[in-house]
Amino acid sequence: TFSGDEARHCSQVLRKSVGDHIIVFDGAGTEATAEITAISSKRVDLKILERRQTPAPAVSISLILLSIATLHLAPQFSFWLWSIGTVLHLMLTLYVLSSWMHHDRYEIQHLNPAWFIPVVGNILVTIAGVHHAPAEISWFFFSAGLFFWPVLTAILFYRLIFHASLPGRLLPTLFIFIAPPAVGFISYLNLVGGVDAFAMVLY
Repeated sequence: TFSGDEARHCSQVLRKSVGDHIIVFDGAGTEATAEITAISSKRVDLKILERRQTPAPAVSISLILLSIATLHLAPQFSFWLWSIGTVLHLMLTLYVLSSWMHHDRYEIQHLNPAWFIPVVGNILVTIAGVHHAPAEISWFFFSAGLFFWPVLTAILFYRLIFHASLPGRLLPTLFIFIAPPAVGFISYLNLVGGVDAFAMVLY
């Protein structure tokens, strides 16, 4: 069951009715297909038909952040954190891209800024990566994150401008827009060792 902005969006904007199937998320990595059993502008009742657990990026991102934090305090420990986190995040990125390209369930309304985390999060790998592995590896992850940043930004702005606004509980996720250029600037600085014109664009 859900209510408030989500119920109004479902009933009045998406024009869903009893018997329709929708995809719902719990924000913790679980995705479910549900059937609407009752619907109004104030409340939507659902019957869960299928649950799917999707890999959450929190683990890999946390390991990479910890590797950055321990880079100078415990370099060897930082290396192992970075290695495990990087491999996990690469696997997650490939899984997410595959699910985006081979799906029959996503609609434009499902898109929100949290979708940036799995793919654009690759930019983080570079910060400690330049100290732990050949520069080519860091350039690979930096380029992957940088490629998907404008792609997802364009799709998300299309969703915000031409479709219904984000539900109230998802509005704080708009702050994720700050992360790609901020982290990208630090990563790029580590890669090239100085501030140039592109670094100033990111800054």
